[in-house]
Amino acid sequence: MRTLVILFMSLSMLACYSATSTETEPLLGKIGENIDIPHGRSVLFSDNGLEIHFLDVDDSRCIRPDIQCVWFGNAAVQFRIGGEVVNLNTAAAPSYPSEIVIGDFTIMLLALAPHETDIWPIDKKHYIATIQVNK
Repeated sequence: MRTLVILFMSLSMLACYSATSTETEPLLGKIGENIDIPHGRSVLFSDNGLEIHFLDVDDSRCIRPDIQCVWFGNAAVQFRIGGEVVNLNTAAAPSYPSEIVIGDFTIMLLALAPHETDIWPIDKKHYIATIQVNK
């Protein structure tokens, strides 16, 4: 019986460790492909060592279906790219850049989910940024 209790406790601890460790490990990305990064996660491009971390979001988009807006708004998405912290925007206007060139790489914010929701404010854990990196 004691052996079963120890075995059960060990397996429980291992299961908890596995679930937590996968959420902190970077996702793997490829140059030229769209990559979805959940809030708080990173993507690593193993062929060149580039790592991009989704740090934060300041969302002022008009995404509630029950509200009419004059302007669609903007979400400023904050990333750490290498050692640099940058904001990329969903509005994609000259004063709201949606892409940046760092070294040999062009990093583009393609989308930010959710696109429409009845829930406001949005819990940051529900945000997913879609980016593309080109060389």
